[in-house]
Amino acid sequence: MQHRVLVVDDEPFIVRSLSYVLEQAGFDVRVARDGDTAVAAARAAAPHVCLLDAMMPGRSGFDVCREIKADPELRGMHVIMLTAKGQRSARDQGFRAGCDEYLTKPFSPSEIVLKVRAACAARARPREGAPLSAPSRPSCRSPRCRGSPWSSACPARSS
Repeated sequence: MQHRVLVVDDEPFIVRSLSYVLEQAGFDVRVARDGDTAVAAARAAAPHVCLLDAMMPGRSGFDVCREIKADPELRGMHVIMLTAKGQRSARDQGFRAGCDEYLTKPFSPSEIVLKVRAACAARARPREGAPLSAPSRPSCRSPRCRGSPWSSACPARSS
């Protein structure tokens, strides 16, 4: 399965370089060049991952992220804010808007590919709390066992 990535940025060089490196890594890349068209592009493409700039003409990436995460059909999309705004307040704003990761420019193309691959792999794994094919045993909460499954030797089991 080829994973789709939506790149949302108003800088042509950034769009070209991200598109190139992601396509070379085997991803299906779609592009939106501003915040106003980003949500419509996300609905049309149904991407697995969105690389989203914070500062764009029209709507900001923070506003776009809030709208994506509020939409029941889009909220499962992994949003990576990729921006020049590296201040702590901007990072906090990004996470409050709902982004899953926050990376600053300049970026490493190989790091972007790794982050996108990891996000796609995480989507393929069952979510926490999702039923598994075989029921799992309860985990021990004792600090000595560190969350390992219950065993007959567990000191907390008798309590």
